[in-house]
Amino acid sequence: MVLLDKLWGALAHPTIRLKGEFPWTLRTMSKQYVIGLIICQVGSLLPMLLLFVGLTIATWLKPDINLDWLAKAEGMNMTSLVAITMISFLVGFGLQLLYFGRCFHKAGLSFKKSMGLSLEPLGGRWWAVIWRALAAFVITVIVSAFLRVLLPTPNDPAANFVQELTGLKFVAFGILAVVAAPIFEELVFRGFLFNATRSALCKGRLSRLHCGAAVTNVAAVCLSAAVFAGLHMTLTGFPFLFVVGAAAAVLYLNSGTLLCPMLFHAINNLVAVLAMLLSTTT
Repeated sequence: MVLLDKLWGALAHPTIRLKGEFPWTLRTMSKQYVIGLIICQVGSLLPMLLLFVGLTIATWLKPDINLDWLAKAEGMNMTSLVAITMISFLVGFGLQLLYFGRCFHKAGLSFKKSMGLSLEPLGGRWWAVIWRALAAFVITVIVSAFLRVLLPTPNDPAANFVQELTGLKFVAFGILAVVAAPIFEELVFRGFLFNATRSALCKGRLSRLHCGAAVTNVAAVCLSAAVFAGLHMTLTGFPFLFVVGAAAAVLYLNSGTLLCPMLFHAINNLVAVLAMLLSTTT
C-alpha cells in the first residue's frame, strides 16, 4: 500500500527534480558528441592494437612460440573475443566520458551533477531509485499491452538475432543488453539529447519561441523518445519503444538522477532477454 501511495502521488503530483544546468544546446551537443564519438571509436581500437603488438613482439622475441591454440580452441577464442569486446567498449566509452567531463569542467560545471549521476536528488536513497524504476516498468508493460491490442505485433530484430546465439555468445549479448546498453543509451538519449533539447528551448536560439516549462519538458520527452525509438530500426516496434523512451525521460525529469532511467532500462532489457531465452528453449 505504501508503494501504491507513493506511485499515485508521483503520477498525480509530479515533482520536477532535474536541474537546468546543462551547458549545451542541440547544436553544441551535436558538435561535441561527434568529437566524443571519434574519441570513443579510436579508444575502442586501443586494446586490439595492444594485443596485436603484444603478439607480434612475442613472436619476434621467441619465433618458435606456439600460437596454434588461438585457432584451435574454439571455446577459448569465444571467451577471448567476448573479453576483448567488453574491454574495447569500456576503454572507448571511458575516454569519451573523460572528454565530456573536461568540456563540462571548462564551462564551470560538474559533469556528474549536470547529468544527474548521483543519488543526491533523492536524498541518497537507493530504494527511491528502485521503486521508481519498478513502477515505470509496470506502467510501460500496461501501456504496451494496450498497444498490442490496437497495433500489429512488433517485429523484434534482436529476438531473431538471439535465436542464433548459444553459450558464451548469448551470455555476451545478455551483458551488453542488460548492463552496457542501459548505461550508454541513457547517457546519450536522456543525459545528452533530452537535456540539450531543454537547454535549446530555454536559452538557445529556440528560446525565442517563449515555450513554457511544461511545453519545454514535453518537447524534450517526445524528441528524445522518438530518436531513441527510431534508431532501433523497427517500424512496427516504434510505438512500443517510444513508450519506453518517454517513460525513461519522465522518470529522469521527476527523479533528477539518471540512475533511475538506467535501472528502469536494465530491468526492461533483462525481462526481454529472459523472454528471448525462454522462447529459444521451448
